[in-house]
Amino acid sequence: MLHVQQAEDNSKGALADVIGWIDFGTQFKLHKDNRTTTIINSLPGNYIISFDIRLDTKGCSKISFKGVSSPICKCAPFGNTAYTGIPGKVVLTTPYDCGNHGCTHVTLTLDNIRLTSSTGIPVSNFFIIVADAGITNYCSDTWSVTTTPNTWDLLYTMPSVCSHNKSAPVVTSLFTLTVSEIGTDTDPCDTAANAFITLSPTRLLAEADINDDDDSIGFAFGVVIPKEAADYVDNVHTVCHRELTCVREDTTILYRLPVSCHDVITAIIYNGDLHPFNSQPLVIEGNLGTYLFFKQRVLLIANENIPVAEFDTFILRTNHTEDLIVTFTSYL
Repeated sequence: MLHVQQAEDNSKGALADVIGWIDFGTQFKLHKDNRTTTIINSLPGNYIISFDIRLDTKGCSKISFKGVSSPICKCAPFGNTAYTGIPGKVVLTTPYDCGNHGCTHVTLTLDNIRLTSSTGIPVSNFFIIVADAGITNYCSDTWSVTTTPNTWDLLYTMPSVCSHNKSAPVVTSLFTLTVSEIGTDTDPCDTAANAFITLSPTRLLAEADINDDDDSIGFAFGVVIPKEAADYVDNVHTVCHRELTCVREDTTILYRLPVSCHDVITAIIYNGDLHPFNSQPLVIEGNLGTYLFFKQRVLLIANENIPVAEFDTFILRTNHTEDLIVTFTSYL
């Protein structure tokens, strides 16, 4: 059985040290005579992720997709500037061989996405990450992913190989079920790329328009399994301070923040520093580990060694008048 692959130590990229990237192996290939197959990967802790994947094309029927090593070329940010050193065949790409055919639209459908524990019990809360592992740099290029049932967040913008983001593709429809990148006709090595994150999808569509000059379309799929902590009470108007005392070393835990659906977090204050929050995932390094804040949840990747008396306190500034204070303490 194939196993998810991880980036090298000290790799750049949000959650780089905990994302398991799907390995498609050396035998994987989708084409007109073999459009559908099933992918199964094991994860640490004896978890299993599986899904069916199908290729559909509109235009050139000779299109095929296979798994290749990362990076797919010298100018692709994925594997060069972020999420580096990933072994295995973790990028799905196409050796475009249609000649002067014009534009071809490709759709990769990941269906029946299922994550199970070592005992076969379905896991209800997990994150799927989809990264643009190629270069979306022509003005006619489009790259998109659609999820069911939860919306997309921007996880990380991978710097261009020339070390700036000035020529990042335009991201549209963030925080919806379909998020897209649109190329801006830039030099390949000046082009950044993005990684997006969603919660517990059952189905994904990865789509791209491929033109005659394109040779760097790529998708990479990753998974993060958090441990679900106890939820906060629903009536947050009666609670201005909550404390959690269950943070253990070397764990990844998903917490529900003490905000209602009507609350909008505008800033997060930690150690006296104010971090503006605009609903995009915000990474804050704390004493207990790395925190990734979403609109209503926070993912904590705890450090391997945590002193017994350590803690982190965050002030959540919302559109209401009263700030919310959240404290995480080490397990006693």
